[in-house]
Order: sequence, then C-alpha cells, then structure tokens
Amino acid sequence: AQGALFFAPAANDFETELESIVGGFVDTISGNIRLLSHEELEQFTELYDAETETTEGSTVADIVTNDDEYQNLVSSLKDAVEEAFVKCGQYLKTFEEFRDMVSDNEQLDAEELRTGAEAGDVSLDDFKDKLTTYGSQREQIRILPDAEDIGIIRVDTKRLKEIIAPSPAACLQKLEELLPQLAAQKQKSILDEVNSANNRLNKKPETVEEFVSLLGFIAELNEDKERMEADFEELKKHYSLMDDHSVQVASIDRAAYQMLVPEYTQMKNILELLDSTKDEDMGKWSARLEEDIKAFHDKVEALKTSAEDPTLLEDHEFLDGVMGVTEELKQQGVDLNAEAKKNQGFQQVFGQQVERYPLLDEVVGDINLKAGMWEARRDVTSITESWKDVLVMEMPVKDWEAQVQKWFKTATRAERELPENPVAPKLREMAAVWKDLIPACGDLKNPSLQERHWEKLETIVGFRLERDPDTWEEPFTLGSLLSKNIMNFREDIQRVSTEATQEGVLEEMLSKVKGAWVNAEFTLSNFKDAKDVFILAGIDEIQALLDDSMVTMGTILASRFVAGIRPEVEKMEGNLRSLQNVLDEWLNVQKNWMYLEPIFSAPDIQRQLPAEAKMFLDIDKGLKNIMKKVSENPNCMRTGTQPGQAEQFAGWNDILEKIQKQLEDYLEFKRMAFPRFYFLSNDELLEILAQTRNVQAVQPHMMKCFDAIKGLDFGGQHAQSPISTFDESSVDIYGIISPENEYVTMGKNLKARGEVENWLMAVEKRMVESLRLLSKESVVDYTQRPRKDWVKDHGGQILITTSQIYWCKGAEQALDGELVSGNPLQGVQQWYEQNVEYLGDMVMLVRGELTPLQRGAFVALITIDVHNRDILEYLINDKTDTKHDFNWQMRIRYYWDENAPTPGGDCRIQQVTADFWFAHEYLGASFRLVITPLSDRCYMTLTGALELKLGGAPAGPAGTGKTET
Repeated sequence: AQGALFFAPAANDFETELESIVGGFVDTISGNIRLLSHEELEQFTELYDAETETTEGSTVADIVTNDDEYQNLVSSLKDAVEEAFVKCGQYLKTFEEFRDMVSDNEQLDAEELRTGAEAGDVSLDDFKDKLTTYGSQREQIRILPDAEDIGIIRVDTKRLKEIIAPSPAACLQKLEELLPQLAAQKQKSILDEVNSANNRLNKKPETVEEFVSLLGFIAELNEDKERMEADFEELKKHYSLMDDHSVQVASIDRAAYQMLVPEYTQMKNILELLDSTKDEDMGKWSARLEEDIKAFHDKVEALKTSAEDPTLLEDHEFLDGVMGVTEELKQQGVDLNAEAKKNQGFQQVFGQQVERYPLLDEVVGDINLKAGMWEARRDVTSITESWKDVLVMEMPVKDWEAQVQKWFKTATRAERELPENPVAPKLREMAAVWKDLIPACGDLKNPSLQERHWEKLETIVGFRLERDPDTWEEPFTLGSLLSKNIMNFREDIQRVSTEATQEGVLEEMLSKVKGAWVNAEFTLSNFKDAKDVFILAGIDEIQALLDDSMVTMGTILASRFVAGIRPEVEKMEGNLRSLQNVLDEWLNVQKNWMYLEPIFSAPDIQRQLPAEAKMFLDIDKGLKNIMKKVSENPNCMRTGTQPGQAEQFAGWNDILEKIQKQLEDYLEFKRMAFPRFYFLSNDELLEILAQTRNVQAVQPHMMKCFDAIKGLDFGGQHAQSPISTFDESSVDIYGIISPENEYVTMGKNLKARGEVENWLMAVEKRMVESLRLLSKESVVDYTQRPRKDWVKDHGGQILITTSQIYWCKGAEQALDGELVSGNPLQGVQQWYEQNVEYLGDMVMLVRGELTPLQRGAFVALITIDVHNRDILEYLINDKTDTKHDFNWQMRIRYYWDENAPTPGGDCRIQQVTADFWFAHEYLGASFRLVITPLSDRCYMTLTGALELKLGGAPAGPAGTGKTET
C-alpha cells in the first residue's frame, strides 16, 4: 500500500531463498561419482554384488538429509532467521515517525500559507516553528545509519533515506521562497504609505481648504502611528527570521528595506515638526478664513442682485433664454451652498463660531422657485402635447395626475411667494385645465366600462367612440377626444364611469354568490342504517351559506346602481328565495316524517289508524323517491329549485300536521280510557300501542303507570309465581312484582286481552281487590297469634296498614277507659308500654336472620311504630283522656269498617273532619323516612284540602319531612 513500510525481499522470500541455498549444498556433494561405480576401479569392485546392497540411504543425498546433525543445523538456521526477522519487524517500527513525517509534509500548501499570512492568521512565530521543524527533520534523516545488523541479517536503509530526505528539503524550499515574497509585499506597502505621507507633509498649503485637509491628514497619521510602528517592527522581525535561517533575499528587496528606515524616520520628524507649529499655523489660516468669508458674502449679494432681475418674471414667448438664465443662477446657488458648507466646516476646525447664511437660503429658494416655475411652464406645454398622442386605453393616469399636481403646486406657490407677475397665473390656468381633464381620462380608461356603458357615453357625447384598432378611422387617442370637445361632457363621463365601477362591484358580489352555489351540495346520511333511505344531514353549512347569500342579494338590490344588472340579480335572488322556501318546508316534512315513520311502520298502529296510515305511506313513498334523486344529484340549486317543489312539501306538511292531530286525539282517547297513561310520554305510549299483540311490551313502562309495580308476572317471572316456566306469548297475569321484588298474587282469570287500556284497567281493579283481600286476611290473622309471628307472613304494605288499624283501635280503647276501666290516662300509659314491647320484639327480629325483603318491611314498620310511640308519649304528657280531644283527632287514624260498601269490610282513614276509604294503591315494600312533627301538620292540611276537593303540595326547608309526607 502507498506509504507502507516493508522489507525487500520480504521474510517469506528470504526464507525460501535460504532453503534453496541449503538444498544446493546437498545437490553439490551429491554430484560426485561413487567409488563403487568408478570405471578405473572396476577391477577392484567387480566382485561386489550390488543387488545385496540395500537402496535406502545408499546415495549421498540420502545420507546427508537423513543425518541428525544436518537436520539440527538446518533447523537452527531457520530459527535464527525467524528470530532475526522478528527483531527486524521491531526495528521497522522505529521508522514509522518518518513515514508520518512524509505524509504530513505533503500537506504543506504554500498558497494556503500565503493567504493565511496576508490575512494575519499565520504569524512569524508559525513560520519560525515550521522552519525549525523541517530543519530538524532534515538533520534526523542525515544521521540515520546506512545499514544496521539485526542478528544474522543486515538491514540496508540507504534506499529509505533517499526516499524520505527530499520531503523536509522541499518544505524548506517552499518556505524560503515564500518568506522573501511576503517580506517584499510588507515593505512595499509600508514604503508606499511612508512616501505618500512624506510627499503630503512636505507640500505647503496655499488655501484654507488645503490647510484643513493637511490638519486632517496629520490627525489620521497620529491615529495610525502605533499601527505603522507595529508594521515596521513586524517587518524587522521578518528580516531577522530570514537572516537567522539563512533564507536568501533578492538584493533589490534588501536595498528597498534599507531605504525604508531613513524614509520612515523622515516622516516621523516632519510629523513632529508640524505638530509643534500647529497653533501658529492655525492663527494665520484662521485670519485667512475670515477674509474668505467676507468675500463669500459679496458673492451672495451679487447672486441676489442677479436673481432679482425683473425680466425673470416677465412673460416670454420663447423660453430658452430665460430658462438659460435661471439654470445658470441655480448652478451658482448650488456652488455657493457647497462653499458655505465648506466654510462652516472650516470654522468648526478653527474653533470659530459657525456662521449661518439666511440670505443665501432665501436667494437660493427664490431662484429655485423661479426656475421651477419656468420649467413647469415649459413642461406643461411640451409634455402635454406628447400626451395627446397616447391611446386612451394606455394612458398612465396616476403618473399624469402626479405630474399635473406638481405643476399646480408650483404655480400656486409662485403666486403666493413671488412678486406679482403674469407667469404664475398663466401657469396655474394651464395646469388647472389638465387637472380637470385627467380624471375624465381615468374615467374613460375604467376597466369596469361594459358595452352598455360605452353606448351610453356615445349617446351623451354625440359621436362614435371607436376603440377597436381594426375599425377606427383615427386612433382613439386623447388628442382625438380633445379635438371633439370631450371636456364639455366630463361630468357625464364621470357619472357613467362611477355607475360602471359600482356595477362592477355588484357584479363581483353576484359572481361570488353564484360561484359559492355552483358546487354547493346537500349532505345525506342513511336513515336508521337503511341502505336506500336517505335524510338531509349537516344542513347548517348550507343554511349559513343561504343566509349570507340572501344578505348579499339584499345589499345588491338595495344599491342605486343595480339597474344595469337587475334582471340577472332578480333571477338569482328568486332562485335563492325558492331554495329557502323549499328548504324550510323540506326540513319540516323530514322532521315530521322521522317522528311518524317508526309509528306508522307498526302494523298495530296501521290497523288502529288506517286512514292516517294510508296518507302517511303516500308521503313516505314520495319523500323517499325525492331523497333517492337527491342522492344521485346532490347539487343544491338543481335539486332545490324544481318547479312546484315548495308547494308539494307544503302540502305534505299540512297532511302530516293533520296526521299528528289525529294521532294526538287517538292518544288522548287512550289516556281517557286509562288515565294512568297520562304519566307516559307520547313516544312511550305509542311504543305500547304499536305492540298491542305483544302484551309484555308494557312491562318497561309499568313503573311510570304504577308507582310500586315493577312488572307483571305472566308466569315464571318470580320465585313465588304459580307457573315455573316463562312463556313470551302468555296473556295470563298471575301477580305483580315490586321494585323490592315483593310478589302479590292477583288471583285467577286475569288476562291481558283486547285493548291494552282495558286489560290494564282490569289489572288496576284486581290490584285493589287483591290488596283489600290481603288486608282483610291480615286483620283476621293479627288477633289469632303473637304480633312477632304475624309480621313474618304478610307483605310490607299490609303489615303497616294492619298495624295502624290495631294501634288506633288500642289507643281509642285506652282513651275510652276500656283498657283500664275508668282510667283513660292509665290506659294510655299501659298501651304505650305495650307498644314499647312491640318495638323490642321487632328489634330482636331485625337482629336475626331475615331475607332482604323481610328486613326492608320490618325496618319500615319500626319507623311507623316509633312514630306511634311518640304520639302516645305526647298524649301522656298532655294528659289527653278522651278520643274526642283534638290532640287525638288531629292524628291520621286507620279503622277496619265491617259495614263498608265493599263485601267483607274495608279500611277507613280519618283525620279531624276528613274521612276517606283506603285506596289500596300498591306501594310495595318501600322504606320509610323518619316522620317529623311537621309531617302530622302536613297530613292534616292535605287531608283537609282533599276533603274540600282541593289540592296541596308540601314546601319547606330540607330535612323537614316533605318526601315522607
């Protein structure tokens, strides 16, 4: 590989050759003739039998090669060579630094060094380091031995030295060539600067300007003194470096360097001399400046006299003469302004007060105004004449307006600031003509002018305005229009142009509206995942676009410039209004259809409302056909503006409203037949009526119709059901189930047949009968066994009702003196103690093993018992001794009346004057909240209201018993 160190010959080649030499030894001795076969000794060897001699080891070569001592010598020789080559390999590594040296030296780029030195990135110290490094490399190579014995091998390094020796020498040569060149550049730059400075310093100033310039130059030299000194020292070091390393420098460059020293010394001496005489020179030239300023004032007065020449304000037929004068005066003013600025700068240098020249400013302003007036007078004639040849459609109106405005301002200012003269008014009149004309030119160039506007303009001006180059008789230029007195109609032209502009704005607004509706499409979605049934969806964007478009059309129609495009606008506005009407009716139809579709899809509803079902199905078919067409072509304008579409949708809306009215009447009829249907929404009631054949469809709604009936048992739906298997088609009702899973049997022969309201009325009636019967059984059972046993065999509502009946009966017996003969107070006390005992029994029961249903019923009973105990305590504390006392009459009292209108007796409830039969509405085994003292007052108020055929509703703070009441 390139740059690699290796031996020649290589170790393998050397060992191969050595083996060949050793083998040659054997071949050499094997070449001698044996004595047994020598012809001259044949007479002595003829009796020798060669056949009796063994062949193995019979030759010299075999004898030598099979000799152990020979083998050991050959092996030792190989080992010595191998060991020597190992040491040679280690010796070879000592030359790697020279290989790296050559590689690094090849990277030396003289041009890169030159560039770095000129930029200041490579210093003289860097050059010094490089010179030292390359010199050291050259010396190291020189002292390398020509050969080195390594074991039995001699390593020859002469070839290696020949290869690497030129590397540092070449680098040194590059540096020795580059350093003199860099030195020559530096000394030339310094010498040029010093010579230039000496020439400038030696020249004596003749004017104030030259003196001030010299002062500035001296100041610059003083500022650069340190830099120049550093450059000179750097150059000296440069030459020292070259001398130290014996770098050859051209004699001409050496001579130039020797010349630089006296030149540089001379510059410093002159600079010191001038610095020492600066104050004296300043005084002399300051006086000279004052004389110059006096002479400058005379020049200003002379210019003023020339500027006030009355001929400059006289009207001239030929303008070249007067304009030549004003141009010359203008140039003099420029020159004097420049001289004034110089003088002011000189005064600052000399420390004098800077003088202002108001007269000069006044004179120059007067001259410039007069020159500008005459220039405008010339231009308004020459430039406007060129304008007449410009085509109307190519007129740069804005540029012309700016130019005319400039002329007009110049004329106005000249009239205001110059003495009265005929030139300024005439200029203003000429500019005013074009000031009025240019806007009319802009009106004719208005891109909004349509053919109808050009026809209107032609009618106004009375001649043809031919704009087509292929057909005009003369070019349509400004000059041709001026020749036909177009200025007489400029107000009419402006009016027509304004109309065209405003109409263009309106047309653009109309175009945007049209463009918005070109690709506006209805968004459809499938109705209830039906594949071919669609409804409008995401209509908000269309509605917003329609509203914005209607506002825009209203704005266009309200404009007084709409006349030119009114038919087109009214057509678009009509389409939008038609779409709005169709969309309003369409969405209303869709809303009503979506509500009625699932209703009239039910066969039971179709059977019960045949006429309405037929009307709906006709609409359903028509709407689906329309929606299918919309799905094929959803463009709003094409599908939403069909003739007669709004009327069709409006007719459908009338029919749908009629169907809804009939549906409402139908639902009201059902509710009147079964008032509990008023607790259901229309959708819930319709869900029931739509499935009259499926009697169990009423189950989800039972809780809304009956407060405590979670469901009906059609068999197999409760553990206590008489039928163990559930049958979806069953119409037999065996019982009712509460939310707490309490079961109440409904007896036999209760069937869900016929109209749903009729068999639900039957359920309600059977509920009352069943609860009355259960209450009768509980009342009888109460007296036949202990209360703690009785409570285990009856439902929660029956327990509370029966308990209330016997509590009331016992309390009145105590108040009548029947419990303790002749002592009502003692009787009440005894009844109180009996109730406390009942509570103790209930507490023991609750602590035992109970079903969740029993536990709920017992807890509710305990709540009532606690309230009853509190009432008895109140009676005892108040010493109530008769049942006619208001303290007792105010309580809700339950009685079992055997003389009730219903067979077997019934429960009667009384409070004060109110008297009711127990309604036997099933309440389940619901829990009871604590009854507060306010509850009794609420009971009394509400029962009193019901007695008077009125109503009431509890109201008050939280926690006062409203819910329980």
